[in-house]
Amino acid sequence: MSANHTYRSHFSQLLSAFRVSGTELADVLHIDSSLVSKWKNNKRSLKGNSPLLNSIADYFISLDAFSDYSNLRSLLSAEFTNLDSATPEQIRTALKRWLLSTVDAQAETLSLHDYLSSSRKGKEYTHLQFRGNEGKREAILGLLRLALTLPSGQELWCLMQDTQRWFTEDDTYINTWESVNLAFLAAGNSIRVIHTIDRHYDMLAKSLLSWLPLYLTGKVMPYFLSSHTSAESISKSVILLKDKMLLYQLSPANNSFEGTTFAVSNETVLQEAYQLLQFPFSYATPLFTAYYRNDHYKYAHFLSQMVNLDEDQYVFMRFPFVNVIPTVQIQEILEENQVDDETRERTLQACSALKTDARKNTGRHFRYLIPKTQLEALLSQEQIVLDTLSFFSGKPLYISNETFRNLLRKLSYLLVSESHKNIHEITLLEDVHAKQLRNLNMFVKKNTCTSIFNTPEHFGTEEEPLLLTTTESSLIHSLYMFCDQLWNQALPQKRERTYVARQLQIMVETIYPSTPPPRI
Repeated sequence: MSANHTYRSHFSQLLSAFRVSGTELADVLHIDSSLVSKWKNNKRSLKGNSPLLNSIADYFISLDAFSDYSNLRSLLSAEFTNLDSATPEQIRTALKRWLLSTVDAQAETLSLHDYLSSSRKGKEYTHLQFRGNEGKREAILGLLRLALTLPSGQELWCLMQDTQRWFTEDDTYINTWESVNLAFLAAGNSIRVIHTIDRHYDMLAKSLLSWLPLYLTGKVMPYFLSSHTSAESISKSVILLKDKMLLYQLSPANNSFEGTTFAVSNETVLQEAYQLLQFPFSYATPLFTAYYRNDHYKYAHFLSQMVNLDEDQYVFMRFPFVNVIPTVQIQEILEENQVDDETRERTLQACSALKTDARKNTGRHFRYLIPKTQLEALLSQEQIVLDTLSFFSGKPLYISNETFRNLLRKLSYLLVSESHKNIHEITLLEDVHAKQLRNLNMFVKKNTCTSIFNTPEHFGTEEEPLLLTTTESSLIHSLYMFCDQLWNQALPQKRERTYVARQLQIMVETIYPSTPPPRI
C-alpha cells in the first residue's frame, strides 16, 4: 500500500454524492478519464493553482443550484460551519478547499477498505451523517425541502419507532416542521407513517397534537404497531422519500446518548428499503377512523353511542352550543339553513343524546375547555358557524351575531342559576395554555373514545376528513391527561361559575363586529 493512500478521497465522495461518473466528468472537463480515475483513487492530487479545480467547482455548483446548494451544504457541513447563510461564491470556495484536503485513516481501516473494495460481493455506497437530535432535525427538514423541489406525487414513508424526544424538545422546530410538511402535502404529495404509541402520555400527546393538522388534510395515513414495546433496548426511525432519499437512525431506547442519522441515496438501497417497509405497513393498524363530508350520518350515530357511556370527559371547542340551545331553536336553525327532513331528524337525535349526556349527575365530570381568543374572534363576526350542528348535518350552519350573543347571555345566566347547578363546568383558556390545539376541536371520554375535528370552514373539499375518531386506549389516555393538565393549569378562581359567567357578560357587551349594532 502506498504511503499517501487514504480512505475515500473527498473527490470520490463528491462524485458519488451527485451520481456523476468519472467518464461524465472527464467529458465535461475535456480531459482523459484516466486522470479522473487517478484523482478518485488518490494516485494523483488536485492542485490548488490548477484551472481544472475551478472548473470542477463551477460544474458542481451549477448542478446544485436547482436545490439551493443543499447537497453541497450537507456534504461540506462536517468541516465548514455557517454554510446555511453562505453565498454561492462562498460555497464554491469551501468546496475547493475541501477537495484539496484529505481524509486520514488508520492502517487497519485501510486494510479493511482494500479488502472490501476487492470483494466481488461487497459494494461501497456513500452516505451523509447527521449527529444527534439536532442533526436529525436538520436531516428531516433537508429531506422535506428537497422533496418540495420535485414534481408532485412524491411519497414519504415513515417508521417512527423511537422516543420522539428529538422532535418534542424543540418547539421552534415543531412549528417549522409543520409548515414544511403542510407545504409538502399541499404540493400534491402524500405521507404514510407508523407511530409508536407506548411513550409517556405527555410526549405522546405533544407529538400527536403536532401531527393532527397534517392528518386532517386527508393526505397523511397514520398507523401504529400494537406489538411494539418500550422495553426494546433499541429504537429506530426510517424515513424514505421513495426513489430519492433514505434517512435511517438507530439509538438506545433509554436516551443514554443521541444516535446518528444516516442519509443514503443509492438506488439499490432505496428499492430495498421500500420493499422492507411494506412488511410493517401490511399489518399496522390505522390510528384513526376518518369521517368525510358525506359521512355525517355515520358520525352522528357513532357519537350518539359514545355519549351514552357514563364516564369523565373533556370537550375542547369554541362553544358548547348544543347543550345551551333549546331543541325548538335547533329546529329553527336547521330550517333556516335549509337542511332536508331526513338529515334534520338525525341531527335532532344526535343533539338529544348530547344533551342527555351533559345532564347526567352521577359524579362524573363534563368539562368544557374554551379558548378565550377564539370566542372573542367569533363575537367579531357577522355570522357564526355552529361547529357541532354543522358536523351532524354535513354542511356549515350559520346563526347571526345577535343570536350568538343571546346564547352567550343565556349560558352566563345558567352558570349562576340555582336551578342549574348540575350544568357542565367551563373554563376560559388563555393563549399560553391553548396554543397547542390552535384551531382544533375535540372531545375525549376518559376510557372509550376521542373525536377530533377542525372548524366547519373545511367543509369545502370532499378529500379532507371532517373528523377523526379513535378508540385506541393509549391515544385516549394521552389526550385526556393533556386536557386534564389544561384544566388544572387554569387558576381555581377562573374555573368558578361566577367568574366564567362574568367574563362572558363582559365579552358580549364589549366585543362587536367592525360595525357595531345600533343601540336602542
